Order: sequence, then C-alpha cells, then structure tokens
Amino acid sequence: MHRATPVVLIAVALAAACRPTADSSSTASNALHFGSTFSHDGAIPARQIIERAAEYVGTRIVTAGVIREICRPELCWLSLDAGSGRLIRIAIRDSANRPVEMPLEVIGRWAFVDGLLESVATVDGAAESPAPASAPYALQVNAVGVQVVNPTSG
Repeated sequence: MHRATPVVLIAVALAAACRPTADSSSTASNALHFGSTFSHDGAIPARQIIERAAEYVGTRIVTAGVIREICRPELCWLSLDAGSGRLIRIAIRDSANRPVEMPLEVIGRWAFVDGLLESVATVDGAAESPAPASAPYALQVNAVGVQVVNPTSG
C-alpha cells in the first residue's frame, strides 16, 4: 500500500478549491457558481435588458440568458444571448480584480448573472451614453457572480 505524500495531498486540495462549486441552493444538480453567490429570483431576461437599457445602465442587476461565447484564449468573459443577434458581454473578476476563468463547457447553457450593468462605450471610455442596441456588445455586466445551469432547468 502506498502512502500519499503531504505535497500530493496539498496539490489535490488546491486543485479542488480552484474548481467551481455546485450550488446547493439550486434545484439543478449540475449548477455551477463562479464568484459570489446570489439569488436569481426576479432575474431580468437579457432581451429585456437590451430593450430597456436606459432604465438599467448604471444599476446592479440580475439577468439571465444562454451563454453564446467565451473569450479565448483567456476564458475571462462570456456573452449572453439577448436575441436578434444582440449579446451582452459579461466580465467577471474575483475579489483581487483578476479575471475569473470560465470553462468552455458552459457555452449553450443557461446562466444567471449578478453585477453592474454598463454601456460598452462607457467601459471602453468612449462615451457615457449607452451604445446603440444594434451593436453586438452594446452593454456589459461587470459581474460579481455567475450561476450556470442546464438550459432545461433555468
């Protein structure tokens, strides 16, 4: 019988700590949380966020939609489908302001996002008014938390 060395045990513990955790409060057994936990009760559909952007820009929101893209190779942002070819860019950072990596396997899954909604023009420093709704990334959520679930359970 082999005994595990302390270094191996520490490495295994660190690897497990870096993985997203299953959300025990969700009814979906395969839900994943990235960043802070939050309630998704009353989440606003991504489509509605785009349609009524002026009401929501500058406020903290919880929105929901299907993940369509993930930044490559850094895996540091994702986009939510808002319909009609429009996307909301989601940037999520940890408490040390480092990008939180999202696994490619979440593409096509339903997600809830908690964070501050901003115009991409504001994020990019070009303007303070919302970008046109026809732009692929008119809006960005600077997320503090993302919960990814199976599309059939969202």
